[in-house]
Amino acid sequence: MTVLWNRWRILLTILIIIFVVETGAMFLLPVLLPSDIHPWIEAVADAMLLSMGSLPLLWFLLIQPMHAETRKWSHHSRLLMAALDEHALVTITDAQGRIIHANDSFCQISKFPVEEVLGQDHRIVSSGDHSKSFMKDLWDTIKRGEPWHGDVCNCAKDGSRYWSDTTIVPFRDETGRMMQYVALRADITERVKAQEALKISEAQADAANHAKSGFLANMSHEIRTPMTAILGFAENLLDADQSESESLNCIYTIRHNGEYLLGIINDILDHSKIEAGKMVTEQIACKPCQIIADVASLVRARADAKGLAFNIDYIGAIPETIVSDPTRMRQILINLIGNAIKFTEEGAVRLIVRVVGAAEDDPGGSPKEPYMQFDVLDTGMGMTDEQAAVLFQPFTQADTTTTRKFGGTGLGLTISKRFAELLGGEIRVVDSEVGVGTRFRATVATGPLEGVTMLQDPMSSTVGAVIDKSDGLTPILPTELYGIRILLAEDNPTNQVLLVGILKKAGAEIIVVKDGKLALDAALAARDDGDSFDVVLMDMQMPVMDGYEATGRLRQKGYTGAIIALTAHAMASDREKCIKAGCDDYATKPINRTKLIGTIRRHSAPAEAATL
Repeated sequence: MTVLWNRWRILLTILIIIFVVETGAMFLLPVLLPSDIHPWIEAVADAMLLSMGSLPLLWFLLIQPMHAETRKWSHHSRLLMAALDEHALVTITDAQGRIIHANDSFCQISKFPVEEVLGQDHRIVSSGDHSKSFMKDLWDTIKRGEPWHGDVCNCAKDGSRYWSDTTIVPFRDETGRMMQYVALRADITERVKAQEALKISEAQADAANHAKSGFLANMSHEIRTPMTAILGFAENLLDADQSESESLNCIYTIRHNGEYLLGIINDILDHSKIEAGKMVTEQIACKPCQIIADVASLVRARADAKGLAFNIDYIGAIPETIVSDPTRMRQILINLIGNAIKFTEEGAVRLIVRVVGAAEDDPGGSPKEPYMQFDVLDTGMGMTDEQAAVLFQPFTQADTTTTRKFGGTGLGLTISKRFAELLGGEIRVVDSEVGVGTRFRATVATGPLEGVTMLQDPMSSTVGAVIDKSDGLTPILPTELYGIRILLAEDNPTNQVLLVGILKKAGAEIIVVKDGKLALDAALAARDDGDSFDVVLMDMQMPVMDGYEATGRLRQKGYTGAIIALTAHAMASDREKCIKAGCDDYATKPINRTKLIGTIRRHSAPAEAATL
């Protein structure tokens, strides 16, 4: 308001001065000049004075406001361009598409200096990822004079890809002719990457859900099949018309299918332990040739039943001993060879064994730890590359027809691969051809071989494992646990009957209680009466008081007798939990009666055991 008032005051002052001068001239000119001259001079003077008066009026009313508006718009334009440069990638091209302006943001993301961009068209940053129809739609739109908007993938000078949310606006001159195109872009590379990662994650989750759904359906089949046999043959045993041989056949069938079910459960537990990071391995001295002989004795019967040849070939000398986990190594070989036999209808299965060292793999390179290499070759159905790529994923087999025809949980190779990795090696498919066969390769580290005897003739040096091929059970002798007093804490009535039957046949004296509180009271009472139990068999999952608490309280009260845990949990962490609670040993369910009797004998009173 003050500025406007000052301007009016200045203008008023100028006009007053002009008025005073002109008025004075009007009075003085007729007196000072001759009468024939002064009218003309007076007219000129009047014109000059009027012009002088109109100039500030013109400046004030027209020129100055226009100049101020121009400066204002110029300032706004600079602010707008600064804002665009700060938040957008800006390029301007002429009507032919040649770049005539590129801001710093565009040069930074494209990694082209501005001098390399000017005069070029936008093909300089083309990624080639967009279709011809995409580019045609873009150009057709802007040539019609319409703005175009879309997401564009471009290629920087260093070859990296970046994405931009792009708007291209065409501008025409006053005649309607296309003058230039202004492209405004926003960098959306991270957003596109996040969207792509989300799509991949969703696809993987969808695939995992499908795999698990398939696994559950397959697992239902795998469990129901042996359960059908178990329940069916158990009913047959109740048939009074059954002959003795038919009854024995029922018993063997039930046992065989029960062991198959246990194998499925063990696979699931092994996979769960691996997923939870709870799987542990031993590192002890073991004989690889002996392990191979044990495996061969187990799998050869399967090969013979299908009419397949099974051969073992040793290449070069084999160490007499290595440092590894013999149990896990045995599982790996049984799984690989068992799979080869399962998926081979005719021909042969072959195991090739050798030791690989640094000299063969990397001559002159740095020393590397040697490893055992096991190649399993078959003449079976083979696989495509796509099937081989997903073979080691959990719950996965080559395809659904494989599952239907051959059975299985789809966990064996996953577990074996993880075992091999824990043993310092790997498992992979070397090659496979549909209808021809497959070659698997498993490796495990040997540990240091300095001073280890190398067997030049491994086959003849191998002591074959002796396997009891009969279907019968080792009979229980009534003297095995004779005179041993056992307190059995077990809440399940069926398990009570089973365990009491086994232990009584072995000659033991049994007292049964159904929960941990009763076990605590019975064990302390017997000790206080001077007639302690030789062994307490403590189920760890019981009502009222579980086995962990009962064992802990017994130890707190100074109970020193042997306590053996009975549990259906089979993980290493469960065993440690039982031992930490105060148990002396650990037996898993289902019960192996031979192992259970042996465990009880180890922990029973030596004096009484000596009387056997």
